[in-house]
Amino acid sequence: MNKKPTTVSKASVAKGEPRTPGAKSVIDEAIATLEVRNAHPYDGINGRLPDWMPVPLSHEFNAIRNRLLDSVSMHDLQRWMDLWRSPTDDGWMYVPPEYDRDIDSLVYIQTIANLGPEAGVDAYLGNGGMEVVRGMARLDHNRKAATRPRPDGLHRVILCVLRKLPEGEHAGPYVARRLKELAIAREEVDGVTIEFVNDEEIEWRDRDNPAGTAPLAGLKDRVSRALRQLRTEKLELKNSR
Repeated sequence: MNKKPTTVSKASVAKGEPRTPGAKSVIDEAIATLEVRNAHPYDGINGRLPDWMPVPLSHEFNAIRNRLLDSVSMHDLQRWMDLWRSPTDDGWMYVPPEYDRDIDSLVYIQTIANLGPEAGVDAYLGNGGMEVVRGMARLDHNRKAATRPRPDGLHRVILCVLRKLPEGEHAGPYVARRLKELAIAREEVDGVTIEFVNDEEIEWRDRDNPAGTAPLAGLKDRVSRALRQLRTEKLELKNSR
């Protein structure tokens, strides 16, 4: 008697759920373990490397650290790193040979981190290394800016208005007042003219794009997005210098 092959109905496997029993719990456990390791200040083993560290070193650190902690104890790992930095008086040092290259890498990465941004990057890339990193950051910033979709006219006006926000003024009321003033004055800002602002909507004319309208109720969210963008731009500019 021929038996029909056992099949699993599509309904029994939820979209995105692992087919192997227990796979999800293993993934969740791995994510939780990684979060715990990254929650501490960086000490050579736990924590995250400083943001200025070159990306290849960050990737190397994460891979080595996680691989070692999955197979050896934290106590052994710390002891081996201490031995690697300071051998015993007679020059003898014991680290299991299967781990010596990884321990050497962790100690090297910590040495770079402890030197600080300027000296650390120079030690890794050679003299002038920080200038190389800054140049790469500027190129990356320009690339992102070039591929970023151009915001609509109202968003560009809000950005220009917020860049002149007086100290102590609240952003929302200030932007609302300035938009009405711009509409009355028929003043063009970044190629955009605010046509009118009433209790329900804002209408604008864009020199390079079709005219647009937006509900006045959405102005608060637009201001919040613009403030986040300005903070991001300020941070990127600071990191590129």
